[in-house]
Amino acid sequence: MRKGNPKGLTDWDDLLRPGIEVVTPNPKISESGRWNYLAAWGYALSQTDRNEAAAFEFVRKLFANVRSPAISDFVDRGIGDVLL
Repeated sequence: MRKGNPKGLTDWDDLLRPGIEVVTPNPKISESGRWNYLAAWGYALSQTDRNEAAAFEFVRKLFANVRSPAISDFVDRGIGDVLL
């Protein structure tokens, strides 16, 4: 998260809020991106009593908030609210 956590992000569910910009590598081409996808999927399954359709929707909403796949955008250019 940005220094001081200006948007008050505390857990995975916060990453689905409108206006939140997530920076994470593309899971199709990055191992780190795949781990982030799997972490989100696992969290969603645990919160939905292992409902795969609900987990898919959670991950879809999360990745709809992805602003950039480049870590350098978050670090150097100040793009995004949270880096996965």
